Amino acid sequence: MKFFAALVLPLLLWANLSLQQLESMPGSLAKDFYIWLYLQQDISQEEAKKAYAQAQNKQRAKLKKAYLQKVATPNSKSGPAAKRWRSRN
Repeated sequence: MKFFAALVLPLLLWANLSLQQLESMPGSLAKDFYIWLYLQQDISQEEAKKAYAQAQNKQRAKLKKAYLQKVATPNSKSGPAAKRWRSRN
């Protein structure tokens, strides 16, 4: 219950996360969750790259998918890295 409250309470306080808020958090599973939430917002590719670089576990499928959707360009969707990503999922 405490873990759930620790995740939900900041969501209510931070409707829109900022990169500075993410940078102030220690590396953890919860921070990865907030990075995922941040990637759902309307942010630039550069902001997405900076946020993703802070992730503790960059191989989490949801987190990686959200990141790739933010930084994808029309050419990168058919590139070798995108094909490898799709083949794993």
